[in-house]
Amino acid sequence: AYFNQSVAKLSPALVSRLSFTTTPTQEALSLLNDATTVIADPPRKGLDPHLFEALSQAKSIKQLLYISCGWE
Repeated sequence: AYFNQSVAKLSPALVSRLSFTTTPTQEALSLLNDATTVIADPPRKGLDPHLFEALSQAKSIKQLLYISCGWE
């Protein structure tokens, strides 16, 4: 809901470049192919190892924002 409220305030040109996905990791890996910025909000156990590996190899990603409830 908050993503949609924020997007409603942006220009159509910018909106066309944005997406929001909540999905199991294996289903989301293909989305990294064209991503330039990723915001990850993983569970307490951290990023799934497959996602971590895919993020480290994705050449298009310029920025990763990692939301964490703890540093460990």
